Formats: sequence, structure tokens, C-alpha cells
Amino acid sequence: MEKVLKFYATWCQPCKALSKTIEEAGDLGIEIESIDVDQEPELARRYNVRSVPTMIVLDEEGHALRYQTGSMNLKQLKSFVDNS
Repeated sequence: MEKVLKFYATWCQPCKALSKTIEEAGDLGIEIESIDVDQEPELARRYNVRSVPTMIVLDEEGHALRYQTGSMNLKQLKSFVDNS
């Protein structure tokens, strides 16, 4: 089962907007794990996160399949998660 890592920072306004979009989307059929880059800098480096928000879809082994940086609207979010 794929999952999404959402890298964010508490001080980031686009991150807050993305979190609200995710909340409004309800069940997207995929686990979304939120990671604060200020609390987990090593994990952010591991996935080469250079700006927030960044979302990464991982495969079952934890390999990155696709990245998206910046806030997204509901349609963009669903397309990213569904890979369509």
C-alpha cells in the first residue's frame, strides 16, 4: 500500500492551506503522514526536501514515486494522490 509523506513547517502559510485542503478532502484512500521539517530535519534531508510544503508518494518499500511541492487545490490533490 502506498502512502504519502507531507513535509511541512508550523510557520509556513502554504502548509496551513494544504492541511486545510487535505482536511476538506476527507478520505483519499491513502495514508498521509505529516512530518514537521523543523522536528525531523534528517528525514527531510533523506527525501531531499528543499521547500515546504512538499508531498511525496512512497511505494511499499519506502521509495519515492512522485513529488509535489507547494500548496494544491482539491482537484490537484486528488490528481496527485491518484496519479492521474
